[in-house]
Formats: sequence, structure tokens, C-alpha cells
Amino acid sequence: ATWGGNNSLQCRYPIVGEGVRYIPWRTQRELVVQLFLDGDQAVTCRNLAGETLAELAIPDENFGDCVLRFLSTALSRPGVRLRVVAPDGGLIQPRTAWTEVLPKAQAADEFEVRRAKRSRLSSISE
Repeated sequence: ATWGGNNSLQCRYPIVGEGVRYIPWRTQRELVVQLFLDGDQAVTCRNLAGETLAELAIPDENFGDCVLRFLSTALSRPGVRLRVVAPDGGLIQPRTAWTEVLPKAQAADEFEVRRAKRSRLSSISE
């Protein structure tokens, strides 16, 4: 056996459908943005040069949505890897929801948790 060979075509990329192409991860452009809170339900999204890219109001029904997916749609930058810095300076992870970022969402989430606990306790005592 020859090491590093492609005798069995094991090094080929799978064939993809029409209109689809591979983007090597090293050549994929990145956009780093930072979120700034504007009240309880709104954020300003700025690039590292301080330019405002978007001002977004986050509706109550979107509190559970993934931050990165929401911003990717709002900024409409296809083919760009989005990296988002949270208002506290940390990096927002891929599955982070708005409930972990916005104060009003956090408060609403905490209220729901407390309400669920009270509901469970009252059903146990009955």
C-alpha cells in the first residue's frame, strides 16, 4: 500500500448538487461584530471599527431564537462566518439564545422558571 495515495479515490470530495460549492474553511471570510444593548429588547450591531451595521428590536416571540442565526439573517452576509461579541465582552456561542443576552429576556425567562416551580410545588401539595 502506498501511503498518501489516492488509489481508491478516498481523497475526493463528495459531488454536490448544482449551485452548491465548497468553501474551504481557511478562505472563508469572517465578520466580527459586537452587540450593544439599547434598552431591554433592542441591540445595535457594530463592526470592530465602530460602524453601525444594524439596529434591531428583538420581539418577544424571538427570545428563544439563536442569536447567530437571527443576526446572520438580519445582516444578510452569505458566505461569511459571523463571530459575535456579547455586550459583556464574551463570544456568543453557536447555540446561544436571546434569553441569555437581553436583560428583559433574562427576566422573562427567570419569571417562567419561577412560575413553573410554583406550579409543580402546588400540584405536589394537592
